Amino acid sequence: MPSIRITNTSMSKIKLPPNGKREFYWDEELKGFGVKASSIGLTYIVQKRVGGGRGSKIVRHVIGSAREQDASVARDEARKALSQLRGGTNLNEEKRKEAKEQELKGITLSQAFAEFKASKDLRPRTVQTYDENIKRTLNDWLDLPLTAITPEMVLKKHKEISTAGRNGRGIASANQSMRLLRVIFNYVMATRTDGNGQPTIEKNPVGILNQLERWNALEERDTIVHADDLKAWYQAVMQVDSDKLQDFFLFLMFTGLRRNEAMQLRWENFDTKTETLTIPKEISKSKRTRKIPLTDALLDIYRKRRQKIVLGNPYVFQGRHGKGHLTEPKSGVLTVREKSGINWSSHDLRRSYVTLANKLDISAYKVKFLVGHSVSGDVTGKHYSKLTVDDVRDAAQEIANFLKEKMGMKIGSLEGERRVGQ
Repeated sequence: MPSIRITNTSMSKIKLPPNGKREFYWDEELKGFGVKASSIGLTYIVQKRVGGGRGSKIVRHVIGSAREQDASVARDEARKALSQLRGGTNLNEEKRKEAKEQELKGITLSQAFAEFKASKDLRPRTVQTYDENIKRTLNDWLDLPLTAITPEMVLKKHKEISTAGRNGRGIASANQSMRLLRVIFNYVMATRTDGNGQPTIEKNPVGILNQLERWNALEERDTIVHADDLKAWYQAVMQVDSDKLQDFFLFLMFTGLRRNEAMQLRWENFDTKTETLTIPKEISKSKRTRKIPLTDALLDIYRKRRQKIVLGNPYVFQGRHGKGHLTEPKSGVLTVREKSGINWSSHDLRRSYVTLANKLDISAYKVKFLVGHSVSGDVTGKHYSKLTVDDVRDAAQEIANFLKEKMGMKIGSLEGERRVGQ
């Protein structure tokens, strides 16, 4: 390998080798400082054993392109690099580590959100809720690096979302979006570290809401449809301009199911021979499959929905135009509120079911079984785990009989009570 005094003049005399070939020229004065010549140009380099000891790793490190750097400047940088190599620093590893850290710190909110979702076993409905929330409230932040999101920005955004909605919806939405942002940051902080095992993001900016106590205070919702209001509620339900929503609301009332669980029920989940309904773990909030008995009221609703079946659609409560499943019964809820004067929501029917069951002095174990409430591993849990569908069948029918009586409903007559022309 030829030796030269590396200067701007000597560099100009070097001829580039043909494509695929490389030649090295080493400086006569500064040992380890050199130039690599290839078909694309000249590059300043240094080469030395890390730590300087015999048998230690030889590292070749790039200083820069000769087109962009003066030879005297490259020589000064080479001295520093050779000193670091002699001291035991592997410059190439340090460079890769720095590049990796920059890459990690540069992860955007959108990228982090995608990674977070992929890392979790989330139900489709949960993913949909997350997607809708972040696009509605943090869409202008999706392309920002997480490191660019500051506590001050969080405070401002939280306030902005809080005041954007009406009737308190902005207040709840602001809390939801910031909780989602917090878990995304926590995920990145837990999974992405530098070469020393330290988090690439050290502080969650959403913590400012805790420090300054800026989370919006929300009133806990505990409304139910009371026993004395059941008749008015039922009569208003039967005036909804959709037999599907009529059946859906009644189904929720007679099961205490969560709205999203009921929406996703398929025909295959119903066994009319054993009069049993299976709620698969895929749609259950508890992520476990459970069964409940079908009372006479539920069987009546099942038969009427079978008359409305759309071939090829597996869902009991089908979506618009027979596609997919029901997703939003808001219009029906508003109609019933207006006609009955009762302020209620779909989830209130679950609380109503539990409250009314308790009024009938039905065993708390059986009520928990019917609505799928989880229990701890105490004495209650031991009793709960021994129950079967048949053990709670009489209790379910007792609740159904009470509801029918208070509503003034006769089984088998629902169709006759529907509005004319439906």
